[in-house]
Amino acid sequence: MKSTLQIVALILTIHNASPADTNGTYGVKAGINVASSGELNTLSTASPITSFTGGLFAEYQLSNCLAVEPELLFTRKGSHIFLEGLIVKSVYGTSITQTLDYLEVPILVKLQFAVSDHSLEAYVGPSIAWLMAASQHIDGWDPSTDYDFTQQAKPIDLGIVAGCGITLFTSPINLSLDLRIEQGVREVPKRDRRTFNRVLAAFVAISI
Repeated sequence: MKSTLQIVALILTIHNASPADTNGTYGVKAGINVASSGELNTLSTASPITSFTGGLFAEYQLSNCLAVEPELLFTRKGSHIFLEGLIVKSVYGTSITQTLDYLEVPILVKLQFAVSDHSLEAYVGPSIAWLMAASQHIDGWDPSTDYDFTQQAKPIDLGIVAGCGITLFTSPINLSLDLRIEQGVREVPKRDRRTFNRVLAAFVAISI
């Protein structure tokens, strides 16, 4: 409940801070995440997991070529970890799929280049994400086992987002495509491991 209130307060602050005469558009977006958290230690290798991401966004035009875009997204991060070594496998299983579900608020500054009926865009900005749930699925045991990982992960994740895209000006709605990367700057677990979230995401969006 506290996290939800924090998110709502942040969005209202951004909206109220925009000038009254700023042109604004609002929309929805959905896409695919390819997420990983890298190697946990020398006894494991990791591969990405793929999942859905999506949510709401607003874009406030500051000038002809500059805009700010706050977003409210559901996103799943994590990785698929392959364990190596006979002793490690006997204790921990052969692989662990770790998933972390976040409600994320990126604040993006966009540089736009209008060309005829479309706009080319590049953007960068920070993101803050509130952890909703985290789990680990362990293969190699009989039966396979699921663990709740929420208490072992930090409740807030911070990252830097950068990307590019194109917006097609079609009536009565605009259609946008964008590709982005996000690098976490805060460790995911509360202790021990130096692991950070990394995400490659592609979105399709419509706005009015």
